[in-house]
Amino acid sequence: MDTADKIVLMFGVVVLIVVLPTAGFNILSNIDYKIEKGAMMVNLSKQSTINEIRANISSYFGNKQSFTYKDVFEWENFYLKYKDNLTEIVKVRSTDPTVILKNGVGKCQEFSILFASGCISVGLPVRIVNVVKLYYCDLPHSFNEVKLDGEWVQADTSINATTFYLNNTSIYHSWYWWQDIGKTYKLFSFDASGQCYDVTYYYASCTKIL
Repeated sequence: MDTADKIVLMFGVVVLIVVLPTAGFNILSNIDYKIEKGAMMVNLSKQSTINEIRANISSYFGNKQSFTYKDVFEWENFYLKYKDNLTEIVKVRSTDPTVILKNGVGKCQEFSILFASGCISVGLPVRIVNVVKLYYCDLPHSFNEVKLDGEWVQADTSINATTFYLNNTSIYHSWYWWQDIGKTYKLFSFDASGQCYDVTYYYASCTKIL
């Protein structure tokens, strides 16, 4: 083997060592993300969590027996205040709705989790949608989906404390990730059983309708 062959062989080894593990990490990080978020949704359905959240909602409404999505929105925004300072939020960040409720502050992730937990506790179908940057698991936004007339529609409780944004994706149109749905960003929806649904195409089609 001459010197040129040795250089080619060494270059090939370097490429394998540097490139392949990086690609593998990116793929695994997305798989891990889905497992993690699916497990989080299952935890929202734990009986102890349901009992605590349901008791809090019932207390807020004076032991009301039946609830709507708007009721859960009203309850959530009474106890949870939006904080834009990520440094402050990171200190208390949690995926446990009972902890979020006690902390009383959050960003979109906390709002989507607490809203989902509230809905589950009173028997309303709900899902959490995460906007995910491909391969890096960067989550620029989280919101919910609720079931109306047999269809899952968008619901966002974190934008404005007085407005329940329902089936209104136009609120996202100026956000940097919206125009890159299906290219750089995908959307995954998780139900109470932990099942993951790729809803990228549905929301990508909304950009053409609205």
